[in-house]
Amino acid sequence: MKQPIKWIWFLVFTIFIVSFSNIVYAANVNIKANDLRVRNGPGLDYEVIGEVNEGETYTYIDEKQEWIEIEYSNGTGWVAKEFIEIEKRNNQNSEQNEKNTSESEEIVLTDKAESEILTTNLKQKVIVIDAGHGGRDIGATGRSDLYEKDYTLETAHNIKNYLEQLGAIVHLTRSDDRFISLTPRSSYANFKEADVFLSIHYNSTPQYPSANGIGTYYYDDKDKLLATYVHEGLIESTGSDDRAAQFGDFQVLRTNHTPSLLLELGFISNASEEERIQTNTYQQKLSRGIIAGLQRYFFHSSN
Repeated sequence: MKQPIKWIWFLVFTIFIVSFSNIVYAANVNIKANDLRVRNGPGLDYEVIGEVNEGETYTYIDEKQEWIEIEYSNGTGWVAKEFIEIEKRNNQNSEQNEKNTSESEEIVLTDKAESEILTTNLKQKVIVIDAGHGGRDIGATGRSDLYEKDYTLETAHNIKNYLEQLGAIVHLTRSDDRFISLTPRSSYANFKEADVFLSIHYNSTPQYPSANGIGTYYYDDKDKLLATYVHEGLIESTGSDDRAAQFGDFQVLRTNHTPSLLLELGFISNASEEERIQTNTYQQKLSRGIIAGLQRYFFHSSN
């Protein structure tokens, strides 16, 4: 009699495990941006196989670093984690499902402002990003002895990657460590008929090592609205000290026929701020802030 009892207990245990597996959390992927590109692998080097839009929901499959795999078009695809929201679902009972729905609605209410601006379409917008300095022009030197020209190039590439995920057409005035004089930078934006030109810089005041924060500069009054929205986006996203959006007589702005800004994204002469600038988290926040500002600007300038 011992052998049948053993099998009965094994059967009960198996049923318990299967039942438990039916109440574990599954997940939905809620899309938070329009024209978000879907790729056939987790990275920008993979082929674009389609697009998804804000308000759409897909089933979560897997995750690799900053990419999420979803059920898509009779198969699967990958989207950038930055522009989605993962919503867990518990199928144990209806009461729990109602609770999850309530929590999801609460998240939507909390992010109402962000959701509003993410409805704006960046697809086909031409953005020229100018990584300040380069080559023999090293710019400022940080407290860690690293150069501004390297920080600006890294940031320019980061912003480009995020914008391209939303369908923007992005050009860099320089994609590597080379010297480019000021006139060709603005001329390039004029030639590309850019919708926006952004010149990326980092500040330095060695005589005031505690100076910190983000400042945004425009030259033409018609660009004041752009400056306001991008600056607000940066301050909201990074939590940095607000050094205001203000007039600045810079050549890359003065000779530019496209809406243009010069962004001072932090002080590398401040040891703690430079350390923060070096983190992926801060770089991501910079990109999110700039994108939020651009979306506000395009939304309001088109109405």
